[in-house]
Amino acid sequence: MTRTREVLLALGGMILAFAIGFGWQYSHARRYSIDLQTAKYELELQTLVATLGAATIDAQRGAYEPARQHASDFFTQLEKEKLTAPLSAQPEMTNIASQRDPIITALSRNDSQSGQLLTGLFTRLRVALGQDAAAETIPAPAPGPAPTMTTTS
Repeated sequence: MTRTREVLLALGGMILAFAIGFGWQYSHARRYSIDLQTAKYELELQTLVATLGAATIDAQRGAYEPARQHASDFFTQLEKEKLTAPLSAQPEMTNIASQRDPIITALSRNDSQSGQLLTGLFTRLRVALGQDAAAETIPAPAPGPAPTMTTTS
């Protein structure tokens, strides 16, 4: 074997080893990229649900201005997310988005019914996203013993 042939075989072997290593790393990176995109999408949906939940809680406790701000943020996020949401959820998300003006107006007027309106939207959103809110009920705690009164003299 000539020296040139040995160099070419060694070079070909290195190129083949590089191509195999590159292909293996590329397939792993691609899979991780897909996993990352899926996790990012799920996080965006959970942020959407959490924002509406925060608005609901604020409205129910009478903090209407923070509730209005959270609701406004929710509806802004909803407009972005409904385009990439599952096809089965898009019609309901569009219906929820159509409630923007009445909800924001009710919160601006400190309407005590706005908490119930937001609760209804929260439930509808969770059902649309496949997060059945009714399945996650928390039982009420058992009543404890009655306090005893002691007097000291």
